[in-house]
Amino acid sequence: MDLKSPQIGFTRRELIAAGCGLLSSSVESIASGNFWNQKDSSNWTEDEVVVLTTRSPWAKNVRVDLKPKGKDAEGNRAPDPGASPFGVNRPEPGRTAAKAINATVTWESALPLFDAQHQRLPADFRNHYVIGVRDFPILVDAGAQRQSPQELLDWLKNSATLQAKSRDAVQAGRVATARDGALIMFGFLRELLPLTANDRDVDFVLGTEQATTKARFEPKEMMYHGQLAL
Repeated sequence: MDLKSPQIGFTRRELIAAGCGLLSSSVESIASGNFWNQKDSSNWTEDEVVVLTTRSPWAKNVRVDLKPKGKDAEGNRAPDPGASPFGVNRPEPGRTAAKAINATVTWESALPLFDAQHQRLPADFRNHYVIGVRDFPILVDAGAQRQSPQELLDWLKNSATLQAKSRDAVQAGRVATARDGALIMFGFLRELLPLTANDRDVDFVLGTEQATTKARFEPKEMMYHGQLAL
């Protein structure tokens, strides 16, 4: 289920994706440009790869809103969560709705993401838009009924949607992990939501009983060497 392949500048990207605000002034200036259409991908610098994979038309650093810890039918607090089986961030016990972290949402099936990371998608994600989520908190019951990783993935799949303005939302039909579990990938069948450069406000939403995040993409900005890259 995991995909293992070389990573480029992973540590630096991870810091940025975590919302640490460590972007240098040089990287900030890169983020305001359009280098992916001005130079060949073989000439991209490490800083440019960082920008493309974290803060670009294909990558969004977004807020994750954590919901208050739930209570059972008798009013007792649910048990504190155990560690996530995917190696992603999780908040401390006793979370409240006021606390939040950031996640990075990437359009993994877009050609510029492949050119930046040199990572292929699983075969069963063919003909799908693939959205990747990094650092989304997954809280699991540490007790006897703890879910397996596959059960958690199926649960997450049912919690993810993709929707364009004035179009019906589409639910994820595929889910898998990559990069040693650090990235969760959601596949949406393209024929269910055929997108063009004229579509607006394409929203990916991942919402569970514990946390919600939303990333908005604009197809007109996702042009790569004259072609819509989704």
